[in-house]
Formats: sequence, structure tokens, C-alpha cells
Amino acid sequence: MHAAARKALRLHFNRVLRHEAGAIAGSDSLELHDMRVAVRRLRAAVLLFRPYLPKQHAAYLRKDLRRLGRALGPARDCDVMLENLAAYRATLPADGQAALNPLAQRWQKRRARARKAMLKYLESKRYQVLKQRVGTLLASESPLESPSAGSNGQTAPFSPKGESRVATETPRLICKRYEKLLRYGPSLHGASIETLHAVRIDCKRLRYAMEFLREALAPQAKATIEEIKRAQDHLGELNDAYVAGVDLRKLLEKWQRSEAEARHPAAAQEALGGYLAYCDERVRTYAHTFPVIWERLTGVEFRQRLQEIVSSSA
Repeated sequence: MHAAARKALRLHFNRVLRHEAGAIAGSDSLELHDMRVAVRRLRAAVLLFRPYLPKQHAAYLRKDLRRLGRALGPARDCDVMLENLAAYRATLPADGQAALNPLAQRWQKRRARARKAMLKYLESKRYQVLKQRVGTLLASESPLESPSAGSNGQTAPFSPKGESRVATETPRLICKRYEKLLRYGPSLHGASIETLHAVRIDCKRLRYAMEFLREALAPQAKATIEEIKRAQDHLGELNDAYVAGVDLRKLLEKWQRSEAEARHPAAAQEALGGYLAYCDERVRTYAHTFPVIWERLTGVEFRQRLQEIVSSSA
């Protein structure tokens, strides 16, 4: 397990470094997206392999990778909002597109502020120390530390006889994450946005765990991972529409106040209301259709398939 931990951490740490320059340049929004995903996977790997990492490293990585994720998040969220807005505007006539210019400008300014804060963090000493510490942890080829303590109270190094093996640990780690999903219940009809957001996070953790331990699983794991990913992506689309709707509703209320109305003509307010209605409808549609996906993900057939996949590793 310590070797699997190092392999997963090295893979996604290298991806963070690979996309760092592109994220800083800002000319291709996918670079920031890929860097943020790599950071999320790093955090998930630290959480999954925490018992097999030196305690002081695991605690530090969880804290500072979260800080890095928060530095990247707002800028990436703005990119998503602007991309979705551009796709919606492309369906409108020219005058409708022009009426949404104030909204696009507002989000572009927010993106500029978010990128400024992001760049400040990426230039900070704290971020340089994070990269240095991860690099140092991964540079050594010697075993990481065991989760068990020695007689002197210090964490003991792995011994070949007592080493935790991937094939032995995989079923427990994956089943633990799947069981957490099952606690949400047999149906999610009428579930709150907060609940669906939590489901999305737990789907992601299950998917990442299976990807990290993929080599120990049966070949049919690939299709199962894709099924979990579809559920995660479905809820991701819902969340993007919900977040945009929250901001649009606040902005529309602000524009409709008497002191702001003169600065924002009726056409702009009408266009904003139209986009808000579009986002709200997307939220309703994704929420309404998710229970079918959920029932498939928690049904007997899926459970049996997952059990066969993890049993093969042991």
C-alpha cells in the first residue's frame, strides 16, 4: 500500500506541475481545469492512503492541498460560468446576446480578481514549500511509514512480513466508500441541493479510490468506474446551474432596486431573467432525472458487479 500511495501521489503531483504554467498564463481555461482536477485527486489520494503515509506528512498535505484547491477554485468557477453563459448566448439572436453583455462583464471582472488572488498564492512561499515537501516525500524510494506504532511510541517502518498489501486492502477501502453512498437511501426523489452535492462528493471519492487501485481490480472495473463518473458528471452539471442561478438571482434583485434600475435598462433585466429561468430549469431537470441514475448505482445488479470486482482483487 505504501508503494501504491507513492505511485498515486507522484502521478497527480506531476500533473499539477505539468499544468501549472498554463494555469498561470490563463490563455487556455483547460489548463486551470486540469491543474484543479490534479489537486483534487492528490487530496483524495492523501485521504485514501492516509494510514500508509507518515502522519506529519498526511496532516500537512491535507491542510495545504485544501488551501491550494481554494486558491484555484474561484478562478475556475468563473471560467465555467463564463463558458456556460457563452453557450447560452450562442442560442439567442444578436439583440439578446447584446443584452447579456453586462452580466458577461461582471463575471469577467470577477474572474480577473479571482485570478489575481490565485496568482498571488502560486507565487507565495507557502506554495513553494508545499511543492518542495511533496517532492521530498516522493523522491525517496524507501518504504513510507507503517500505520502501526512501535514500542517506543514512534511510527514504525514497514517490514516485508507486516506490509499491508493492495490486494488485501482494496476490497475494504472500496466497500467502505460504497457503503457510505448507500446511506443516502434507496431513492433521492426530492432530495435537497445540499444532499445531492454531498452525494456527488462521495461518488467522486469512490471513483477515485477505484482508479487509484485499478490494477488490483477485475477488467470490468473500467465500465463500473465510467458509470460512477456519469453520476458524478450529472450532479456536476446540476451544481454549475445552481451556483449560476444563485448569483443571477442576487444580481437581478440588485438591478431591480430603484437606484440601480436606471443603470440597467429593461432589456438587460429581461435577458438576465431569461438566463435565470434557463438555469433554474436545468437544475430541476437534472434533479428530476438523477433518481434513475441513483437507482442503477445502488441496485442489486450494480452491487453484485462491484462485489465481483473487489473480490477478484483479494
